[in-house]
Amino acid sequence: MKRNVSRVLFLFLALLVFMGSFAACGEKPAVDQQTASASAATLPAESSASESATSSAEPEKPAYLLDTTPITLDVYFNASWYAEQWITDINTRSTSYITKKTGVTLNLIAPTGNESEKMATMIASNEVPDIIMSDFIDANTTNLYKAGLLEPLNKLADQYDKSFYSVVKESQLGWFRRDDGNVYDYPNFASSYEAAMSAVDKPGGDTALGVRKDIYEAIGKPDMTTPDGFLLGLKLAQEKFPTVDGKPLIPIGLVFDPKGSRFFNAYVSQFLSIPVEKDGVLNVNPGNGEPSGALLDPEYVTWLKTFRKANEMGLIAKETYIDTRAQFDEKMLGGRYFVVTQGKSDIKDKNKQLFEANEDTGLYYIPLDAIRNAKGEDPKLNGKILLDGWMNAHITTQCKDKARAFRFLYYIMGPEGQHDAWYGEEGVTYTTIDGKDTINKELTDGTVPDEEVRKNFCVNGGNWTFYNSDIVRDFIVKPTEYEPIIDFDAYGAKYFYAAPQLSSISIDPTTDEGIAEANIDTLWGETLPQLLLAKSDEEFDQILSGYLAKRVELGYDKVMTARNAMYQANKQKLNIK
Repeated sequence: MKRNVSRVLFLFLALLVFMGSFAACGEKPAVDQQTASASAATLPAESSASESATSSAEPEKPAYLLDTTPITLDVYFNASWYAEQWITDINTRSTSYITKKTGVTLNLIAPTGNESEKMATMIASNEVPDIIMSDFIDANTTNLYKAGLLEPLNKLADQYDKSFYSVVKESQLGWFRRDDGNVYDYPNFASSYEAAMSAVDKPGGDTALGVRKDIYEAIGKPDMTTPDGFLLGLKLAQEKFPTVDGKPLIPIGLVFDPKGSRFFNAYVSQFLSIPVEKDGVLNVNPGNGEPSGALLDPEYVTWLKTFRKANEMGLIAKETYIDTRAQFDEKMLGGRYFVVTQGKSDIKDKNKQLFEANEDTGLYYIPLDAIRNAKGEDPKLNGKILLDGWMNAHITTQCKDKARAFRFLYYIMGPEGQHDAWYGEEGVTYTTIDGKDTINKELTDGTVPDEEVRKNFCVNGGNWTFYNSDIVRDFIVKPTEYEPIIDFDAYGAKYFYAAPQLSSISIDPTTDEGIAEANIDTLWGETLPQLLLAKSDEEFDQILSGYLAKRVELGYDKVMTARNAMYQANKQKLNIK
């Protein structure tokens, strides 16, 4: 899959939690020894003896500076769309500065075909590069571990650079620890549980409804938290604004996929505060599949029937059920929806375009506080505590220089390296103004085009291959002028609900449980439109009853048992009662 790298960056900036406790400036030691020692004291027992034996040999300067002779490390990124290069012959780039500083050059490699086949071939041949970057939950990552091709990071840390433990938090060590007690994954784009829970500004997730500001205000800002109020709001919008640029207004924009709809699968249950856990057992689907326990909750069923009624009233356009995502995006950019349901990150870029073109008219989207349970309780929106990371680094057993590789990874993912990657070299791409490091204005205000900034400077998030969310959070410059994303962020933070135990609950698709899960999701994808298109509540009840019986026949109970086992294991890892 090919991706526009700029979009990937913006997506992750929107989805990910930016929190942490580090703020690094200039070229200073990555961590002082007192901090490293204090952090190391919290490590598992197997690490303590090794630390004690080597503590006297700890250097006074950062470990990555012990050897800065030129070296090239081969880094395989397990995604065929990946096209980044570690360019060193453009002196203004952060990559050039990092290589000059550390002596390390990276040979970034991506597969030209199927990622799984490429990894399988490497494992079978027992030939692997120095570093492999792959998803923590990718089965091939586990296969690398089982094949004995990965080095335990905790052992490399004990031997080469114990300050690693001051950056990778205790919850992350526990989260990534394999069944042999060792840690092999160096998290990228990950956030620690400790940082999330201690942050003043809680991390808002993606769950949100957007409403066109101008229309909402014109119809009197109706209360849309109840079923009747929601239907009334859609009806008023349609009556007062029947067309947009000569085309019919669509009261609500929905997107359907083979598994149903993310809005109905996940968002609605969060708006309704449906319990993540019920009677000590996982109650929701942590992924984008059928809603699991929510389908047995009267509140959820009431709201599904509300949308059935909306369809009956002509408030859901007929083409909605067959529109592609691209068609949804096109209609949103045209402002044709009164309410959009795709979530914050998916509407962010389009909404910014609308705002910039229509700031004075209000033709852009703001978060809508809507869809609540009968008690009127606040939503519980699952905040994005991405413990897993994304494409995490793994040092292989065949790495040509494990010490250099490990020390470089600590540096680049630690406070100093993250600062260097974000800002580049002082006097070249940033200056210090009133004690604050500031990227040169022309690189952030549009004077230099984005593509040129990426190509010739690679700052301000351009070097996203190695990205520590807990640290970079301190580098992000928040908008000084109003942008719609500010309101969406505030909405998500207001109703933040931490449920990191829902991470990494993914059933192996080749198992009986995995096959059953896929079949159930497919059945739900076919059933959801039928429920909304039902001509009466009685017909709706018959369709839902048939679905619930069929999903049991397909193996629903064993699917839930498998998910719950992973859910309970996650709670234990995170010490969540």
